[in-house]
Amino acid sequence: MILILALAALGPAATGGDEAALRGAIEAGARACEAGRPDEVVRAYADDILLHYPGAPDQDLSILREGYRRLCAGSGDGTVATARATYDEFLISGDLAVVRLTWSTHLRGMPEGAVRRLRDVQIWRRTPQGWRFARGAHFPLRP
Repeated sequence: MILILALAALGPAATGGDEAALRGAIEAGARACEAGRPDEVVRAYADDILLHYPGAPDQDLSILREGYRRLCAGSGDGTVATARATYDEFLISGDLAVVRLTWSTHLRGMPEGAVRRLRDVQIWRRTPQGWRFARGAHFPLRP
């Protein structure tokens, strides 16, 4: 909580280059999922990533990889056809960043035009290899 408050006090992103790099990493993962390349989805994930979904235990990299292999298979009902992010906020300070966004995802087999909307708060860590997704909380939005 202290981290989020400290980053919030900084205001908008420190540099456009950092924001562009974060957007690029997020978008690359989404495009990989749509294209049926699930192992590429986690390319920018930290080895020690932990994601929280309501009602489920925290998920580490191995659990996430397994889930993406099903969700991002490239064909079949219940797999991702499109994933679009709407970015609400980038808070960047030094080697840490918080990204708030909303996903609108259409799964194969859903009625035409129907989307699943999910809220995401992501914490990213700058490493010598670039930005890595380290922690997150993800929850569905009601229609």
